[in-house]
Amino acid sequence: MSDMEARQAERAALKQITHDKQYIEDLRHIYRVSKYRYFPLEARDVYKKIAGCFPGVQVYACGSRVRGDYIEKESLIFWQIKDARMKAGMAPKEESDFDFWVAPEFSPVSDLPPFADRCRLRIPKNEKIPLPMWDFSKLPESEHAKVKALLSQNDIQGLVKIHDKYQLSEYSYCCSGIEGVRNWFTWAIEQGIIK
Repeated sequence: MSDMEARQAERAALKQITHDKQYIEDLRHIYRVSKYRYFPLEARDVYKKIAGCFPGVQVYACGSRVRGDYIEKESLIFWQIKDARMKAGMAPKEESDFDFWVAPEFSPVSDLPPFADRCRLRIPKNEKIPLPMWDFSKLPESEHAKVKALLSQNDIQGLVKIHDKYQLSEYSYCCSGIEGVRNWFTWAIEQGIIK
């Protein structure tokens, strides 16, 4: 038997692997997210932190948390999701990370949170959700000097109060993500938006 015939015999002996994607498609239909505000609170909190690492740049959520096929250990349907992912031929994991996409020329200005995973592939438009950006046009010029003073004093809670008072973004900074507050105000000063 020649080498070519041996390879052909090997290929013929291989089993064809088929995946059952019905279960995962059902989950995606139920849990798919189309807008930032529809993410569970915990996911919004992580994505807020990710966006805070790229002030002034549009960041997008993507991946399993957008498609709706993510997995979390604490989920009441953990085993059903794990089984559906396995049947669909997806990576075996216990906890999904937080995929995001941002243009390749931008680097984070502070450390990304754990489980953040920057995607460097092309992501279909219908699988990308823009994360909210800050709108500094809502900040009156009369507050600019106060913002600079608070930033120089490292008074993040004071900056959070200004953020909330003028609703500079959709985010809530009551409990976490405050590094992003510093990053956004610093960026606005560096860009000359806050004078």
